Amino acid sequence: MQSDLKDRENKRDIALGAATTCAKDKLWGCVRERAAQALAIDVSSADAQALLERVILTTGWKPLAGAAASAPRAGTPQATTNAAPPPTLPTHNTAAPAATNTAASGVEAQMRAIRESGWKKAPSANKQ
Repeated sequence: MQSDLKDRENKRDIALGAATTCAKDKLWGCVRERAAQALAIDVSSADAQALLERVILTTGWKPLAGAAASAPRAGTPQATTNAAPPPTLPTHNTAAPAATNTAASGVEAQMRAIRESGWKKAPSANKQ
């Protein structure tokens, strides 16, 4: 039992160390992966939660693929070309009410992703 706990702590610490190194180099995808790995090993790891929060605040949370395709940023190659429009969503979907504010649904998607990753609290907006 003790050796299993020690092994898990070592794996968590290695993942946190790698995430911290990636954060110093501003490799946010690497930070997200390693911090999520550490959080999967130890859901109460405040360091892993802080690193994930930093990733979210620094990079902004990426919207789901459907939301990104429907609203490309100005100045990007997607925005200036005549690409085919994204497929429309079915109108008979009763699982979730239609969102009236795209930003609100993006925030909801972010919060859902955070909760599903094992994070217990919402990120605070005042940390960097």
